[in-house]
Amino acid sequence: MSTHARHHRTFAAVLLPLTLGLLPLAACEDKSAPPSAGAGQSKPLDNLADNPTSLVGRSAAQGRDLAGKIGREQDQASTLAGEITGQGGVMVGNLRFKPPADWEAQTADPSKFQSAAYLIRSEGAEGQVVFFGSIGGNVASNIERWRAQVKKPDGSKADAKVDESTVNGRKVTNVSIDGVYQGMSGPAITDAGFRASLIEMAPGQMICIRLTGPRDLVQAHTDEFFAMVKTAASEGR
Repeated sequence: MSTHARHHRTFAAVLLPLTLGLLPLAACEDKSAPPSAGAGQSKPLDNLADNPTSLVGRSAAQGRDLAGKIGREQDQASTLAGEITGQGGVMVGNLRFKPPADWEAQTADPSKFQSAAYLIRSEGAEGQVVFFGSIGGNVASNIERWRAQVKKPDGSKADAKVDESTVNGRKVTNVSIDGVYQGMSGPAITDAGFRASLIEMAPGQMICIRLTGPRDLVQAHTDEFFAMVKTAASEGR
């Protein structure tokens, strides 16, 4: 093969993935209408399908998942470093949170995109608090997804109580839902409480903190949970 031909082949191999990366990803995977008014502007990966089939979609999903894996590993390393230096708390993104001392630290499950996990025990019942370092979608789409997981007794979506605040200069959306909760795995909780906070870090990037468990336990720890979210303090990475 001539030198010219080899150069042409190398150039084509480099150009193709770059060209694919510049295509509008959302249009390839989900052509559904954007969220209703008040949901905020959608971001480039908001409409990326959970299981994309196109070459572009799979490449974007792999890149997103790799970035998330790296971020979760950094979160766990930063949390460990904080324990060693006496700072304590849990590091997610560039925010350090201070969970109550009686919350029991658990091993986070990276296959479920968890950065940290805690267990709350109360009168024989257990609730779980999970930190997710980066989740997809926007505020409205995540709330609707949660309403599909928490149902009324008749099977319809449960109502969500939503309020907004600012923590450390960042917008925080707090969500409270009660009903029959069926998560991605495990048995359903027939009388459950669901609490979550979405912290907007950057365009298209949010930290999510979620509390689930029996309704009585969750209600008893709701104020404590949202107070913990307010402990977020920025640190460099």
